[in-house]
Amino acid sequence: MFRIIPWLFSIFTFVLVLIIWGPLKPFINIASALASIVLPLLLIHSIYSFYEIKQAFRHLFDSSDTGTSARQFRKSSQIFVAYGVLSFSIGILVTIFAVIAILSNLADPSAVAPNLANSLITIFYSLLVFVFISFPASNFLTSAANRAALADID
Repeated sequence: MFRIIPWLFSIFTFVLVLIIWGPLKPFINIASALASIVLPLLLIHSIYSFYEIKQAFRHLFDSSDTGTSARQFRKSSQIFVAYGVLSFSIGILVTIFAVIAILSNLADPSAVAPNLANSLITIFYSLLVFVFISFPASNFLTSAANRAALADID
């Protein structure tokens, strides 16, 4: 089973650091969250079937399934890697579009800094998806694939 306790502890610690550091309001942006979290999921569905995505999540939380082959675990790992890469790529693209929009309208210089901060939130969310979801999940599934491959050899 996915080691959920250390994962939850790391997320809790990260949120606690944000709360101690300052107010959370500047870090909340619904449009950036949709672009960094939901849009990559939709794009993943264009690459992999819904069944394969569902299996990837099932393998993540139930890796003790003895009927699962190393190939299936590797495919699940690839799905999470693709999700992280797409999330980060979309985050960078959206941020670049926002910066271009900000710099093309410099009529109000006092609005540049807050708008620039809002545009960087998308990359922040994308990095959170990569660090807290994609990277740990893909590494866990890769190690499950290696264990399954060793079990097949024995």
